[in-house]
Amino acid sequence: MQKKERQKRAIEALKKVGLEKQIHKKPNQLSGGQMQRVAIARAIVNNPDIILADEPTGALDSKTSKQVMDILKEIAKDKLVIMVTHNKELAEEYSTRIIKILDGVITDDSNQYDNKSEEKNIEKEKRRTSIKFFTALNLSLNNLMTKKGRTILTSFAGSIGIIGIALILAISTGIQNYIDRVEEDTLSSYPITIEEATIDTSSMLETMMQENSDEDENLADGKIHSQNIMTEMLSTISNKVQSNNLTEFKKYLEEDNNEIVNNSNSIQYGYGLNLNLYKENTEDGIVKVNPSTVMEKLGMGGMTETRK
Repeated sequence: MQKKERQKRAIEALKKVGLEKQIHKKPNQLSGGQMQRVAIARAIVNNPDIILADEPTGALDSKTSKQVMDILKEIAKDKLVIMVTHNKELAEEYSTRIIKILDGVITDDSNQYDNKSEEKNIEKEKRRTSIKFFTALNLSLNNLMTKKGRTILTSFAGSIGIIGIALILAISTGIQNYIDRVEEDTLSSYPITIEEATIDTSSMLETMMQENSDEDENLADGKIHSQNIMTEMLSTISNKVQSNNLTEFKKYLEEDNNEIVNNSNSIQYGYGLNLNLYKENTEDGIVKVNPSTVMEKLGMGGMTETRK
């Protein structure tokens, strides 16, 4: 509906209720009866089929009430007007059907509907009250401009809330990114190394301390005792050597979607090479330098064959 059409309808509705001379007045310049008539005009401007009037004369004097009821009676010639009122005299004077209700229950009906009467099927065009987008936008802007103070305060308060939430999210995201970078830098500086043969150092030291404690107790007899420290140390080390199955572990790493690969930046493999090196001087016979034969003479040659 165009603006000119809306203005035309509004003027016609005001003329029907006798307010054509009050078109340019503001609400605070109208009397109670005039404002009530404006409400009626607003109700009929869209040409509805049914008009609901809830106590249309409740706050009016007798003269003004009669004027409003005359308007409703005129409208009722073309439309259905349903009025709710406590004024018995007005209801009996202007109504064509009176339904009395007490505590939510119908107590009397002056023109009760007869179910046996022939029903009249009147097909009416279905109409839907609608308003265009730009019209709604224009009305909203006008409403905002008439209450500038409240609009500014509401906008300011909403902006503070939105900015606060944005700052919290930004700080949270920044801290999380910093933690992730520190974790990555730490893991890259101190990588996890897995060897084929490892020694449980803490268990080894605990065993050696226990052996030294037992020997200190045996020295209380006042005699001189000899102790082969190196042999006992190597023996303890050899007993604490543990082997890892790196072949199966490598197969696991090469499988798809395993947690270690998904949470690692890089994986590197190292292979130990046992080079057979000998002394250049063979006057005393052939002497192997690498791998060293010292451990083999002690019966722990397996410790020299470890690889990462």
